[in-house]
Amino acid sequence: MQKISQKPLKNTMESYREITGRTFNRKQFRRTFIRYLLIPAASLLILGIFTCIIAYYSVFRVIKQNNNGTIHRISDYMDQVLYECEELNYSYSNSIYLNILLKRILQSDEKDYEISSSMSILQSVMFSQSIQPHIHSIYIYYNNPYGRFLTSSEQSYSYLDSYYDTGWYTLCQQKTLEYRPWSAVRELKRYSFEKVPVRVLTIFIPIKSSSSAQTSDYAIVNLNASYMETIIENTLPSADEGQMFAIMNENGEIVLHSPGLTLTDREISRQLLAVNGLIRLKIAGRQHVVTSVRSAQNGWTYYIYTPQNVFFHVPALMLSLILLFVFLMIVIEIPLLARLSKKSQSTLENIIDILDAAKHNQILSKENMRKDSYEYIIQSILNKFIENNLFQTQLSERRYHMQVLELLALQSQINPHFLFNTLHFITWNAIALTGGPNPASEMIESLSTLLNYTLRDPLMEVTLAEEIQCTVCYIDILKARFPDNFNIRWQFNEPLPEIKVPKLLFQPLIENSITHGAGSFRKAISIDIRIEEFSGYTGITLTDDGQGILPSRLEEIRRQMSQADSADTKHVGLFNLYKRLRLFYSGGCSLTINSKPSEGTTIHIKLPAVTSFPGCKDPDEDQCRLK
Repeated sequence: MQKISQKPLKNTMESYREITGRTFNRKQFRRTFIRYLLIPAASLLILGIFTCIIAYYSVFRVIKQNNNGTIHRISDYMDQVLYECEELNYSYSNSIYLNILLKRILQSDEKDYEISSSMSILQSVMFSQSIQPHIHSIYIYYNNPYGRFLTSSEQSYSYLDSYYDTGWYTLCQQKTLEYRPWSAVRELKRYSFEKVPVRVLTIFIPIKSSSSAQTSDYAIVNLNASYMETIIENTLPSADEGQMFAIMNENGEIVLHSPGLTLTDREISRQLLAVNGLIRLKIAGRQHVVTSVRSAQNGWTYYIYTPQNVFFHVPALMLSLILLFVFLMIVIEIPLLARLSKKSQSTLENIIDILDAAKHNQILSKENMRKDSYEYIIQSILNKFIENNLFQTQLSERRYHMQVLELLALQSQINPHFLFNTLHFITWNAIALTGGPNPASEMIESLSTLLNYTLRDPLMEVTLAEEIQCTVCYIDILKARFPDNFNIRWQFNEPLPEIKVPKLLFQPLIENSITHGAGSFRKAISIDIRIEEFSGYTGITLTDDGQGILPSRLEEIRRQMSQADSADTKHVGLFNLYKRLRLFYSGGCSLTINSKPSEGTTIHIKLPAVTSFPGCKDPDEDQCRLK
């Protein structure tokens, strides 16, 4: 080969530049930008968004679990407080002595020594019960004509007409007198000059009486609402971020809530009554997620308001960092991509020079080859290309000849070597013995026709009509041997599909049906052969009503069919036929078997709609036949 001149290469490169135009640099940069920056950045952004979504749900689940734990702790705390209040009912209701003593103290108009002593004891007990920080005061009231009641803050009994807190008595008169504790939120002012009243949560506990279903006797417990709200507020895990709580009593009234919950009790109650599980509410201009739980012990409902931004804090921070990283990546990589694009353009021009030289069986001079690893790799690839191309051509020819030899070897297994002249001599002798045609001569004549069809150019493809005609001769021979053992019915429409098939297509199928299908059956076996033409292929279905195939044996046959390349094909049978079909159609066919024991077997063959041997353009050409 000669060295390529500079002029042709220059013209080729100029033509390339004229085709691509000046926009090549922009296109190359755009492709490089999309490949090395845009796609990774988009992938990173998508990954970051999915990560933020996963983080949001993870944070949501953790906060929800924390809220559930917190709300149950609040519920347990309030249940314990209410239980302590109800213990007063048990103390005074179950003690007959205390009942009698209290009634005597409050209902007697005399104050002897025994009454004074008993009053001191009761005052001490009430004081010890009210000393807890969450209890503001305790009142004990038994119905009496003097309006007397005992308080934990006074040394003697007090009167309804003179005590600063008598609102509880008004509420008692308004309530249905039943043995059921109830609650209300009240405000107390001990002195008139007090500007800020004291909020108390009053628990009304009826003192049971065995003589009546109703009662007018009460134990009143005033709980310090501010103190209890502070205690509960400190248990909230996200109180610093605006998390709040609310507690609703059995009557649907808000009795305790966070100081930041600025809505009115009526508005809070209206919204909270609609809560069923986990919802979102807008409070003070911010969206909150509300978690609720209802106490089965006292019917109170507890709520926790969590600002929605608490759930988005971590995902928002992650997304901000990802966006910052993507922005920095774009800023840093754009200059690098511009340099890479320019280098890629130069490399592509060198590749075009080398390909142009290879196209004309020329090589570039060493002066034209740049000192670049890509140039060296491409030159090595081009040198190997010509060698590999020739090698692939030789390999295809050898593979083709190997298929021909294998097809010849398979075909030779079903071609018995009989002498035509001997068969003709036997035929005429049989006719001479009887003075005319007889079953023996007809059988020999059919055998002669079959052998002539088989031995004549074994690799020549035949039409479907020719194959059926030869199969009829084979059936005649079998009829002579087994006159009453089988019946064969053909089903096809005229004209038959114009396709080429290998010889002896039906013979192995019929032989299998008669030999293996009949088995120990005494009845004659029926064989139906149906030929149908479809779009793109021809279907051949052979069905018999013989003894069928056991499932285990059918599975073994299918497994061997799937390994037909390595299966033993020394015998004439189904494997031989399947392998011949695969070789003949280059794997473009299929053969399936379905069978049920005692019902029969069905074999379905799909042949491609080709009219000549694979690789032939004209069926009349000599190259369409293997020799």
